[in-house]
Amino acid sequence: MDDFIFLANEAAEIHAFMCEHPACGYSWSPRWGEDGYDVEFVSSSGRRYMVRVGSYDCSSSYIYAWKLALSYTSYAGALDGATYTGNIRAVFVGSGLFSDQSPWFIAGRGDAYLNEEQHVTMCQSQEPDLMSSFNINEFGDVYGGEFGDQTGHESDIQPFYEFANVIIHYEGGADEGGGDGGQIDPTPSFDNDEWQGDMVGRNDTTGAGDDYAGVFGESVLYLACEGAGQYQVHPLGHAEENWLDFVDHYDLDDEEYGMAGDGRPIDGLRITDPTVCYQVHTVDGRWHEVMRGLSDSSSCGDDYAGVYGIAIDAIRIWRESGEQPRYNVYS
Repeated sequence: MDDFIFLANEAAEIHAFMCEHPACGYSWSPRWGEDGYDVEFVSSSGRRYMVRVGSYDCSSSYIYAWKLALSYTSYAGALDGATYTGNIRAVFVGSGLFSDQSPWFIAGRGDAYLNEEQHVTMCQSQEPDLMSSFNINEFGDVYGGEFGDQTGHESDIQPFYEFANVIIHYEGGADEGGGDGGQIDPTPSFDNDEWQGDMVGRNDTTGAGDDYAGVFGESVLYLACEGAGQYQVHPLGHAEENWLDFVDHYDLDDEEYGMAGDGRPIDGLRITDPTVCYQVHTVDGRWHEVMRGLSDSSSCGDDYAGVYGIAIDAIRIWRESGEQPRYNVYS
């Protein structure tokens, strides 16, 4: 099973979306989607991208998908020098985010299978072994052809086949904050511009009239809560056992102790106090079952609210009686 690395997953989802979109066909000229149009794509993390669907070749599509994935980070622009199969290796490795590996290296999701004189594809998964690629136009040629995918295979996801002489492997630096300030953006500016406003139990103090904190479709990155005891979050992309430390304060100026989160979308929440009820909504449009402390009211039997791998976009925290918790989310 592939290790889940957040930005590699984002790049792979973008490339898969392009390869399966009927407006995306193969061409050398145009080859950067100039003949197409923008479509909003929401990844499984809840991030929103405006993807240009149109004509691409193998290398331009791979480069474009990774540039979009990095667009939320301080590494935006790091791959601008990559233009074709012949310089992908130099530019990607030169960015400090990727390494070049032998063709026998086991690629991870988002990695490139590359032959610098012929072709490049993106690894989509190891099990099953699949890759996404832009292949050839409807005439079996590189020039001409109608707009879009006329055959269903000008761009597609297909089983792995051997052709590469190097693997371009993402090392995770932009996820981990490596390099020169590579932390994923946006992060709180601590001027409250994107804190959504205090909730007290299920009562909105901002006048919006809803009963939850958050904005549907916008991933929650931080949670600040008081009056509910210890709380803890799990960032999307971390290993399932890798939860952030518990906190028990509410302070929008204190990223270390006054809130839970690390700037990545949150996909799990725990509150230990058994008198506290809490519930999360995920970007796939679902409210999940109510948790009471670490007890799940559904048949799942887990000890947290959420689903690993799917970002949370709204949260409710309340008591059935007594003093209500105060909480706020950054999204």
